[in-house]
Amino acid sequence: MLKIRNVEFNASLDEVLQRLQVELNKRGINLLSKVRPIKDHIMITCPYHKNGQESRPSAQIREKDGLFMCFTCRESHTLPDVITHCLNEDGWKWLLQNFSSVNIEERKVNISFDNNKPTQQSVEYVPESELDKYRFLHPYMKERKLTVPIIKKFDVGYDSQTDCLTFPVKDKKGGILFIARRSVNTKFFSYPYGAKKPLYGEYELLREIKNGTSVDAVYICESILDALVIWCWGKYAVALNGVGSAPQMEMLSNLPCRTLILATDNDEGGRKARNAIRKSVKNKLIMEIDYSSYNGLKDINDMTKEQFLKCEVRL
Repeated sequence: MLKIRNVEFNASLDEVLQRLQVELNKRGINLLSKVRPIKDHIMITCPYHKNGQESRPSAQIREKDGLFMCFTCRESHTLPDVITHCLNEDGWKWLLQNFSSVNIEERKVNISFDNNKPTQQSVEYVPESELDKYRFLHPYMKERKLTVPIIKKFDVGYDSQTDCLTFPVKDKKGGILFIARRSVNTKFFSYPYGAKKPLYGEYELLREIKNGTSVDAVYICESILDALVIWCWGKYAVALNGVGSAPQMEMLSNLPCRTLILATDNDEGGRKARNAIRKSVKNKLIMEIDYSSYNGLKDINDMTKEQFLKCEVRL
């Protein structure tokens, strides 16, 4: 059953897409081509770029809840939004009219009056068995300077169906929150719709420290690949998967190390991230890579190991 906004429909995603295709064909709109289901998703041509005319489908819709994501143009939407875009009418209303709902689950908000703290919600983790599907090596891993020990430590994999590297993103206790993907053909990273990003690599860092490793300094990167390369080169790093959020700033403050070395990208977004960290994290010695020694390179992955190890850091 397809469930969207806590409404269960008496149809599968496959049936909804079939009906949508029929409706589009009636209107003479050649915008959406569905292909066979793959695991728990259905691959389709993306209706948001090239007028839906792709030689190879680049988008997927998740079967259980209709979340849409394109690996090429980066569009991410709910199924009703996709239908609205395709038909130029209210997609939610179209779903309700064509597929009667089975059940509407009431949302209940629990309010705790104990020290004004909200009731803790349970987290739905990705099962470890899911990673078995992706435990393959791909030449692109070597191209991005990843070594086999670090690939194994972080359980980096390859999804042949989406042609992406896979990166399990864990909380600090090791629970897999979601799987990030990076296309081996483009620079596009993708995350599940609405995913709240922790510090990538925090769990592995804390495990090193727990096992007796002395870690005084940790590099802070934007991307997962930059952080992994630093691990490959014998240093420790975490990734923001962006330019940083308020929860991530708190996580950085709580890292059990004395020094943070800012290694975000050598561009406007990277400078924004460095400024935010300096403003928000007060209990650490904060340094940053001296970008004049980069010789114009954009990020860590543009450097050689020798350049990185010789690269000066400054306050």
